[in-house]
Amino acid sequence: DKLLNEKINLPKGKPSILIYHTHTTESYNPSVNFLYKTIDSTNRTIDYNYNVVRVGEELKKILEKKYKYKVYHSKEINDYPEYRGSYTRSLKVIEEYKKKYPDIKVFIDLHRDAIGEGDKKIKVSTLALGEEVAKVMLVVGTDKLSLYHPNWRQNLAFALKIQKNMMDLCPSITRPINISVARYNQHVSPFAILIEVGSNGNTLDEALRSCPFIAEALNRSLLER
Repeated sequence: DKLLNEKINLPKGKPSILIYHTHTTESYNPSVNFLYKTIDSTNRTIDYNYNVVRVGEELKKILEKKYKYKVYHSKEINDYPEYRGSYTRSLKVIEEYKKKYPDIKVFIDLHRDAIGEGDKKIKVSTLALGEEVAKVMLVVGTDKLSLYHPNWRQNLAFALKIQKNMMDLCPSITRPINISVARYNQHVSPFAILIEVGSNGNTLDEALRSCPFIAEALNRSLLER
């Protein structure tokens, strides 16, 4: 309750936002509308039309057109051909954007979750406005691995506000916040968040339908000063 009631300490006006993808090739269960060729046995592709970058583009479009935010979107592939070291590579992306665009205050690492494999993949979805949408999970890193991350509680406070606002819009769209021992590069800002949109059992259609709810919740949270 204390964290949830804390004021967001951002400059006046709407902050600029960076959307990036540590695991850029993460994609979804193929559907009639989105058929694609995977790069391995898992749901991954380097085609931006079918991986999580497509979800990032949808979120960017809504935030810019409907809510008038300045949104930068990195499409840099950080997890292929080598998966190991993805977070090291995405940190370089963040640092480059911070240096070039100091107006960026909010950092969103957009992913999709992976639950099960093959025919045992699990879909996380709910009904909203008469359509099936992918559930959303926020992930907050901590300093439990003794890495520099002094402001992780501010990240948690930010996540709590987003979670509450999403639940106000659609109570069943959220999964519990995942508070992790890992840092996930969230030390770069008190307003850094990792968002998992659906899982490998969901379709891209369902993930795209989640974007209006994420954008509205984010906007409401950033207006709470």
